[in-house]
Amino acid sequence: MDLLFLSSDPISLPSLEALAGGKVADTRVVAVITNPDRRSGRGKKVQRNAVAAKADELGLPVHQTAKLTLEEMQGLPHFDAALVFAFGQILPRSILSLRPGLFLNVHASPLPFLRGPSPIETAIAEGWSSTEISLMRMVQRMDAGDIAFRQKTTIDPSETGPSLREKIALQSATLVERVPDAVALESAWDLQDDSSATWCRKISKKDGRLDFSLPAQTLANQSRAFEGWPGSTILIGGETMKVADLSMTEGSGHPGEILSADERLEVATGEGALSIGMIQRPSRKMAPFAEFQRATPVQIGSLLSFPLSQPLVRSKFRL
Repeated sequence: MDLLFLSSDPISLPSLEALAGGKVADTRVVAVITNPDRRSGRGKKVQRNAVAAKADELGLPVHQTAKLTLEEMQGLPHFDAALVFAFGQILPRSILSLRPGLFLNVHASPLPFLRGPSPIETAIAEGWSSTEISLMRMVQRMDAGDIAFRQKTTIDPSETGPSLREKIALQSATLVERVPDAVALESAWDLQDDSSATWCRKISKKDGRLDFSLPAQTLANQSRAFEGWPGSTILIGGETMKVADLSMTEGSGHPGEILSADERLEVATGEGALSIGMIQRPSRKMAPFAEFQRATPVQIGSLLSFPLSQPLVRSKFRL
């Protein structure tokens, strides 16, 4: 079977290696389609797309495009099926109709729950103890296709967004070995129940700002989900500061009220109190809160201002 591989995210690299490395019998990756290289870093130098770099390493043809068109598809090598994994582009009906039912997608959620672009981070933020990886057919509606195979993944109590992404990346490499089985599968596909569907939206930098009207456990979950990016921030003295090592603790007060400021900063929330162990001033390194308090004391009883957040999950399609 000749297979197209479409991805723009490093989460797919173990899967690409599995498919191109001979682990899947009678399957050959004929081309890799990914986003263009981008400028990044302090020098804003053009950095090779991680998926393109891996394809180069594996000796695979690479096609890079910001918006894949039918004309581009028609210029690619012949393919029997396509696997899409965190591609970052919506494929139009004209492309999907080239191989009806044979564009497959890897999606990291127990569909029909958490359709959309951020299922990994949202599952942690919502306090889930497990999630799934789904291998599904692509249809015009986002993440609404029939499912061939599922694989359950545990979410540990200390799981972070980056650690769960790494776990799912490795487990997906096992799931994609069943791509030939999915292509050959004529029945027993699992139809999604659209009436139960939920959608997660794209995570933005604003989501890192702690909303103290939420329960403390929710804020601790979000902090783990958003570790790395966008991180977690609070406002002190008009300055935005990053925080880490967040946990729920006992305490009550007006949301945003400082209850304790000693070894850790404790702030009242909509339910319980949030304990913060690490803080980072602008242009400084992350440090224990006790060091910050000795240099720049905050007053118990004072209120931290905070923005109201937007829900991460919706039961109606609106990303």
